[in-house]
Amino acid sequence: MIQIAFLATILLELIGLNLPILRELISTVYLIFVPGILIVMILKLNNLDTIETILLSIGLSITSIMFLGFLINFIYPLVGIIKPISFLPLLITITIFTLILWFYNLIRDNDLPNVNLTKYMLSPLSLFLCLFPFLAVFGTYMVNYYSDNLLLLALILIISLIVVLSAFKIIPKRFYPLIIFTIALSLLYHNSLISNYLNGWDIHLEYYLSNLVLNNSYWDSGIHIHYNAMLSIVILAPIMSIITGLEVTWIFKIIYPFIFAMVPLGLYKIVKSQTNEEIAFLSCFFFISLFTFYTEMVSLARQQIAELFLILILIILINRSINAFKKSIIFILFAFSIIVSHYSLSYIFMFYLAIAWFFLFITNKSTLKKINPIPVNSQLSPKQMINLDFVFLFVTFGLTWYIFVSSSYTFTAFADICKSIFNNFLTDFFNGQGLTIIKSTMPSFTHIISKYIHLISQLFILVGFVGLMLRINRMNFNREFFPFALVSLIILFSSVAVPFFASALNTSRIYHISLIFLSPFCIIGGIIILKNIKQFKLFKIKKAIKIKSFQDIKALNSKLYGITHDSLEISWDDKKTSRYLQIISIFVVIFFLFNSGFIYEIMNDHPTSYAISQNNLRSSNYVQDRGQFYICLNKFMQDEYGTGWLNEKTELGPNNRIYADRISQQLLMDYGIGDVQGSFVDLNESTIKDIAPESYIFLGYANNVGNVMRIENKFEDEKACSTDSQLYHLKDFNLIYSNGATKIFKNN
Repeated sequence: MIQIAFLATILLELIGLNLPILRELISTVYLIFVPGILIVMILKLNNLDTIETILLSIGLSITSIMFLGFLINFIYPLVGIIKPISFLPLLITITIFTLILWFYNLIRDNDLPNVNLTKYMLSPLSLFLCLFPFLAVFGTYMVNYYSDNLLLLALILIISLIVVLSAFKIIPKRFYPLIIFTIALSLLYHNSLISNYLNGWDIHLEYYLSNLVLNNSYWDSGIHIHYNAMLSIVILAPIMSIITGLEVTWIFKIIYPFIFAMVPLGLYKIVKSQTNEEIAFLSCFFFISLFTFYTEMVSLARQQIAELFLILILIILINRSINAFKKSIIFILFAFSIIVSHYSLSYIFMFYLAIAWFFLFITNKSTLKKINPIPVNSQLSPKQMINLDFVFLFVTFGLTWYIFVSSSYTFTAFADICKSIFNNFLTDFFNGQGLTIIKSTMPSFTHIISKYIHLISQLFILVGFVGLMLRINRMNFNREFFPFALVSLIILFSSVAVPFFASALNTSRIYHISLIFLSPFCIIGGIIILKNIKQFKLFKIKKAIKIKSFQDIKALNSKLYGITHDSLEISWDDKKTSRYLQIISIFVVIFFLFNSGFIYEIMNDHPTSYAISQNNLRSSNYVQDRGQFYICLNKFMQDEYGTGWLNEKTELGPNNRIYADRISQQLLMDYGIGDVQGSFVDLNESTIKDIAPESYIFLGYANNVGNVMRIENKFEDEKACSTDSQLYHLKDFNLIYSNGATKIFKNN
């Protein structure tokens, strides 16, 4: 039926009968669900629950679209179709592909997968929860057109209340998955839908590359930009734009956040299968409460897609109902999808796989079984998926892709980062970006409180992980999940200690990725601390004693401190643990209120959210506050006109340049100006004194109206914002364009 509806809406539009929203909605559902559901049926994955079926269907649909688009991009020109990424070739190809899958299922008489949403959707509470994303949409509309943030503030308070009510068991557990998804989606939309333009940094170059494919109807894999190797940008986004009729801007602002909202839903399934519903619920809310999830990630389209595949790999990893052969197929498909979706996450996952395999290999040795530090239930440890063959296959495919696509640009960039880390490892050890953030001075008392709340949450994670090592809580963590958590701790330590490691990706993004594996340990660690608050000497060792096994550690604690192992074990179903979870839920809600910027907005104390604090940020007397606002929300209507004029009226060659600050450079990326052509020069006091002949100076809305600039001179991402009054030499140049907010000068 959906195939017929899909084709019917397109046919109606072709004959001139446009039905608003209908084509966009049906086409989106068709693309991200239908191919995947048919593949799930072919694989006969009938033992999956509803959440697993939905997530695998979305993942397999996206994988099939990316690789199908990749194949026709190179095959169709060989048979005379010179514009493969265009409407008619794509429509025919996707329709035929879907019909083949459907026909195969028909002749094999495969059953539909088990998807039962009635227990979630047919209740007043479900309908109320589904209003959250709409509240975010209406709230952003009020901010965009009336500068009124009341609805968004109300949304944050309602979310906080729902989480507390869930922890106090007023809301039934069966609604937990729906709560997680609607909260995640509403938080993503409350940032992504601010303004009609794309927000952030990387998203502008992603937009340019996607638009380039749309304009050429072909993906040129030889462009020397590392983003160009990402099919999640150059294939998936253009295909979705062509088929749905939405502009790429709205694909990134609406469709990608919807897909990304599935990540915490998948995380809920992963944690629940290894702990219980309450731990999983609070772990997922802690994960999405971190500001990175709904701020930085909104402007990283390629990483949103890659993280979905990472979650799907973990789901497959811990699933016991799928046979080994089918697991291997899906595992490899999703692993390859990570490689073609986001290069940084791929390299991080390579590191995860290598260390995890080595750890599992060592602990499998018979001589080490007595001190095996992996506290797992053997019944939850099926045939090991992480083996040397898979690690070798993943590394080989990854390196091959990055070397032969985009002329090795991505691989070269990675090699340069490794070289910088190696050259500065000894001289700058314990001088990483993470340590700089920890040591940084906070601008106010409220921000100091926020800093210590973050540190407390990290203490919880450490205690929870060590507690798992000591087996003091009754959990059934999968044997292959544990090493990933261990590697996450290693990565976080490297962010603090290893120079250039964190700055290559950004500390906040590394922490966000690590929380995929570590978020449950925050909740578990909080329970351990609350249970043993009066005699918390668990991790002290007063004298050196030879330890041969983890049983010796338990005996040691009992002997030195009078703490028995039984007194430390946590039963997830007793009343005390339930009270501890209620206390932790309040802590996590406070963590969320700080991260969302709600507290800063209410206190009018150095606001941080460009969604709920626009008025305070724009009118702030602190240049850093205004600078952060314009770094995130960096494109306005006047900038679009000015950038378009510059792109149309000027020709950049090897001898002329565009001088612009980093805020203006972001919006120039939409047209591929400067960064793509290699003609940007950072605008600052030193460079403006020596402007190259026939070059241009671009001052955007942020510079002229916001009276702020962003200047970056060092690789470590040291930032300084200064007013444009420092640019006192501008009077020496010719003003060739101005619309009142955007100005362009030329040095004739």
